[in-house]
Amino acid sequence: MNQSGPFQEDQVGLLAREMQQVQDTAASQGDLRRELIADVRQATAREVSAARLADPDDAVRRWVEECTREEIRRSRREARASGTPALTGSDEEIVQYALAAVLGLGELESLRHMEGVEDIAINGPGEVYVFRRGRWEPVATTFGSEEELLELINRAIAPTGRQVSPLEPIADAVLPGGDRINVVTRPCARPSPVIGIRVRSREPITFLDMVTVRQVGYRSRPEWEIPDYTRLAQAGAMLNGLAATFLHMAVVAGLNVLVVGPTGVGKTTMLSALGGLIPADRRVVVIEDTPELRMRWTEDGRPGNCIYFLTRLRGLEGTAAITQADLVRAALRQRPDALTLGEARGGEILDLLKALATGHRNGLTSIHAEGVEEVPIRIKQMFQEAELRVGITNEVVAQWIAHAFHLVVSLGLFEGRRYVREILEFSGTVEGEQPSRQVLFRRNPDQGELEWTGMRMARERLLEASGLSFQTIVDLANATRP
Repeated sequence: MNQSGPFQEDQVGLLAREMQQVQDTAASQGDLRRELIADVRQATAREVSAARLADPDDAVRRWVEECTREEIRRSRREARASGTPALTGSDEEIVQYALAAVLGLGELESLRHMEGVEDIAINGPGEVYVFRRGRWEPVATTFGSEEELLELINRAIAPTGRQVSPLEPIADAVLPGGDRINVVTRPCARPSPVIGIRVRSREPITFLDMVTVRQVGYRSRPEWEIPDYTRLAQAGAMLNGLAATFLHMAVVAGLNVLVVGPTGVGKTTMLSALGGLIPADRRVVVIEDTPELRMRWTEDGRPGNCIYFLTRLRGLEGTAAITQADLVRAALRQRPDALTLGEARGGEILDLLKALATGHRNGLTSIHAEGVEEVPIRIKQMFQEAELRVGITNEVVAQWIAHAFHLVVSLGLFEGRRYVREILEFSGTVEGEQPSRQVLFRRNPDQGELEWTGMRMARERLLEASGLSFQTIVDLANATRP
């Protein structure tokens, strides 16, 4: 039995004081470095033109190096004279830190030059990911505050004439060196700011690279686990075990799912549930008019590489509106693995369909419609708000839908009870003015549950590409058949 005594309490207190002293020292050193960087930055701005800072040559770098060394000497002289803490660390390490802060993106510079990095994702000041070797990886880099991060980014993109702020919450620019950057900040992003940097390849790709595996370590498919829904399902729920298994497989495989139904049937609830199944190693962007969807947050409150973009109405003071179409275009520059549009209502549907039809996966959205038969006419009405210069025929609309979406979940409401009417598959072709489709699951009105219709998927290969098989559904159906 452990007993505490004065000695043990003194030891605990001593340890706590030592830890606090370490933290205070680190904070003091951080303040000293920030002051030094501010002085170097001001001196550099006085001596070097904005054009040269946008593309610094060796002469500019040498000037910043010498300026930093002089500021280090001055800072340490003043510390000795006043008896206050002095800068620690080698001069060379501080110089390299200053070069990155003044001429680059500070701590992000090391990430930009990390081997194999293709993209950098900053989800607010407390969460940074890099995309390399075919997956997103969290890194330890963080920033002190939203303001500090925005100051860094605005300084980096200043030579392009762009700045990001609550009045102009979306910005696209090209950083020195050719890396593309997209920034979305409050009030249109949660957390804020959300920053995506597409890192330009430092090595040219040769024809030989096209026929060899240049980067090793790519996983064949994401890690996932599908529960035994047939054991968990209860009578009266919206989904039975068989349908739940199929939808979970579809999300893991990256299929694009459209949820349809009238007001109040639970479209948002279904989107949230499906979005929560997206594997954790995929980057998710959610676009909404009002914050309703909550798909993924870590236990410590971080977004878990799932970011939320919100529209903004035109302000009385003249600030421009930020539409869903604006946010869809911004989202596509954030390298999303999964794109969710809370509800498609207008011209943004064109940008969404373009993205999904050209290879983006895990697309989730909803449309207000009584049933799947109304989807083409509803989308055609939305097209009319997309400022198209040419007319769009019903056949063209059907082709867009057939290529963009894989599945439809049709919802209904009866005597206050929400239910799933059907789960349908778009086969990828068109019949007349409708995308060809087949019903995979249909609600049995007598039993009040979904039943597999016996139809197999027309595009089973979409499941097979992720190591899944529709045969699993066939086997479960046979095993659970009375």
